[in-house]
Amino acid sequence: MGGLMGRAIQGVKDGALITAGKATTRLVTGFLPVPKDGIMGIAAQGVGALLVGFLGAKFLGQDAGRMLMGGGFAAPIESFAKSLPVIGDALADDEMGEYLMGEDVGEYLMGEDVGEDVGEDVGEYLMS
Repeated sequence: MGGLMGRAIQGVKDGALITAGKATTRLVTGFLPVPKDGIMGIAAQGVGALLVGFLGAKFLGQDAGRMLMGGGFAAPIESFAKSLPVIGDALADDEMGEYLMGEDVGEYLMGEDVGEDVGEDVGEYLMS
């Protein structure tokens, strides 16, 4: 597949495999009886990345295995990078995402107070 569309489709496939590799590596290392933090946690994630990449290559092909392993190694690299001063802030978990997924948001957006106050004021403003 050539051209821009082919590259976009391949990019989406690669991105999905990388994300799957990272998630699977974190899942696999969650089952290992080793510390989850520090150098041992990073080392465990590295071993998990090797395992995920090896199995991916065996069952899905070399290209998929390479992407899965790359995503797998993104897990320990990200864990290490979060401890660095500037980069760590950029990689920190976003609290806004957690807030947006909460139940209070729906109540806030659809609350009775909002609809009543805004509706009347906007109508008056538009009609003036």
